[in-house]
Amino acid sequence: MKPGTYTVRLYRNEFPIASDTVTITSGSNTVKNITSTEPTPLVVWRIGSFDGQPFELKNGDKIERMHPEDVRMGTWGGNYTVGKSSAKDFPMALFSKIGGAATVVFELTKGQAGAETTLRVGTTLSFKGGRPSVKVGSWTGKDPGAPVGFPPFFFPLLVWLVWLIGK
Repeated sequence: MKPGTYTVRLYRNEFPIASDTVTITSGSNTVKNITSTEPTPLVVWRIGSFDGQPFELKNGDKIERMHPEDVRMGTWGGNYTVGKSSAKDFPMALFSKIGGAATVVFELTKGQAGAETTLRVGTTLSFKGGRPSVKVGSWTGKDPGAPVGFPPFFFPLLVWLVWLIGK
């Protein structure tokens, strides 16, 4: 390896969870330990695994070899009920021209409803400014803006996972 300073990245599947630098000098052995910096908040519920891969979600097993409009794909929208549905019931992507909305139905305990909670929608990929919009009852969330800082990926989709975090 050529001497120099390099970036070291740690991934959980395709999701980056830590980054650091290491300097290599000529004629020496270098060891660099890297540890995940991923937070581990208390999760009330989650759809899918936030690992940068949508394979467990609806159509996620087909997206690498089929066009989103391929007739072999399932519908893109749909309903997901926390505690009853499986990850395969929630679409791995939503498209403005094909698809529709994904509705998530969930119940909170009295304690959870009274506590401060955060609804997070994680996008691992977006195209043409794609972003999630959230509506809970009569409340509509603010437009979060298009995701930034993503590395280039090989297909133009909005892939997202949803989870509710308690504090």
